[in-house]
Amino acid sequence: MKTRMLLLALLMGTATTIFAQTSTVEERVEYSSDKYKVETNGFWDNWFISLGAGPQVFFGDHDNRAPFGDRIAPAVDLAVGKWFTPVVGFRAMYSGLQVKGATKWENSGWSNSYGTGEAIGDPAHGLQGQKFYMGNVHVDALFNLNNLFAGYNPKRVWHCSVYAGLGWAWVYDKKADAGEFAANLGVLNTFRLCDALDLNVDVRGMLAKDGFDDEIGGCTAEGNLSLTVGLTYKFKQRGWNRAKTVYRTDYGQLDALREQVSKLSDENEQLRKHRCPEPETIKEFAAGNVSVFFNINSSVIASKKDLVNVKEMAEYAKANDKVMVVTGYADSNTGSAEYNQKLSEKRANAVAEQLVKMGVDRNKIEVVAKGGVDALSPISYNRRVVVTMK
Repeated sequence: MKTRMLLLALLMGTATTIFAQTSTVEERVEYSSDKYKVETNGFWDNWFISLGAGPQVFFGDHDNRAPFGDRIAPAVDLAVGKWFTPVVGFRAMYSGLQVKGATKWENSGWSNSYGTGEAIGDPAHGLQGQKFYMGNVHVDALFNLNNLFAGYNPKRVWHCSVYAGLGWAWVYDKKADAGEFAANLGVLNTFRLCDALDLNVDVRGMLAKDGFDDEIGGCTAEGNLSLTVGLTYKFKQRGWNRAKTVYRTDYGQLDALREQVSKLSDENEQLRKHRCPEPETIKEFAAGNVSVFFNINSSVIASKKDLVNVKEMAEYAKANDKVMVVTGYADSNTGSAEYNQKLSEKRANAVAEQLVKMGVDRNKIEVVAKGGVDALSPISYNRRVVVTMK
């Protein structure tokens, strides 16, 4: 029982010590106002799935001789993708369905051109209808133009993205083995319905080499143009957070430094009281410089204890007609260079005002502002003013 009580007391003491240590740390978060800067999300963030349907038109060897309306066929697409940044993403898509067009009659030597047996256009051209089913699996690289040129805005209603990709297109008809590498280019327009759902309008072109429809007609390439309308669902976690910087200040370390300075000041005072009689010659002031510390983003002296040695230096300067140099600093990790320059000047002027109150002639005080620095560690020690004489 005694062992358990001892262990419990030890744990409580440790927890108290930890709390005492962490309670002196101040944390400040500063969010970037730059609309082009966001935090990078994890691998499973910003995934989406989309489904669409609409018309497509095939461009083959003889399709320009067929009425345009007879060439319109249904198309569907299904895609899964991810946005890596607000500008760059990718998707894997299946698209296609049916193709309608025109081809020569089978007795002209083309036996596997998917003819329907119905004459099309001028009989002198010797063409019949063509219909077959096709698929196209491709991977596309997406580039969001709105976010690229106007910055990230999670509430923007309309987004326009261009994309390009490669894939494999084939014909489902078993009469022939018609499969080709295909290039895909297009423009994807999305309209925000809510945080999770978009309406998408996709204009896409597919390009394959001649012979995709199993008819070699002398064209360099053939393919189709499609327009599909559908919905996109965005999985959680969706969107991006603004870039931020976290500043942490340990006031425990700063208080320890002040306490150390105070002890040294007390020791100096004791030595001064007990020093041996000196000749009437003037000695130089013992301290080379004196530091006065400030809290983050503040030009108010953090502790009046820091002025003890300053007062002693001021008395010496007045008695010996010395010029006092007051140099202000700020830590470079906080704020911009322009802001830190002004802050270091305010801090130096705050100490200069104290010297005037101590009786130092204002004309005997030089004020210098050094801006943001990182000469001391931890960084909080750089939030100070240094007083010297010359």
